[in-house]
Amino acid sequence: MTVNNTDTGADPGAVSARFLRSLVISVAAMAIGGLLFGSPKIAAGIVFGGGLALLNFKWLVGSVRGIMAVGSARVPPGTAMKIALRWLVVAVAGYAGYKTGLFGAAGILIGLLAPAPAVLFESVYLTFRILAGRPT
Repeated sequence: MTVNNTDTGADPGAVSARFLRSLVISVAAMAIGGLLFGSPKIAAGIVFGGGLALLNFKWLVGSVRGIMAVGSARVPPGTAMKIALRWLVVAVAGYAGYKTGLFGAAGILIGLLAPAPAVLFESVYLTFRILAGRPT
């Protein structure tokens, strides 16, 4: 039996688009909070860290699509290295941003945690879809 997810909330493309939108919204909200309750340096760090989190997510999506496209039990060559390398790139970029003095370290870390509220938003959305009786 084949399941058609193209018109439901569980379509991978729709989930990815909602997650990206939620990620941008959470970074913006956290940056505003950082500006109101912290400093411009913290807010800039949140935006920078959020940008790194967004880049990290895009790389992860690309890696997973590459793995799924192969359609075999083996991971394509170099994929594991790309998955590990993206963390190294994010860490080096975050450290470099901190060393410039333009971004607060706490802000960068907060921005890197922006996917957490984005996942929460998606969970709440899917829960309400289920409770409303709409397919997921």
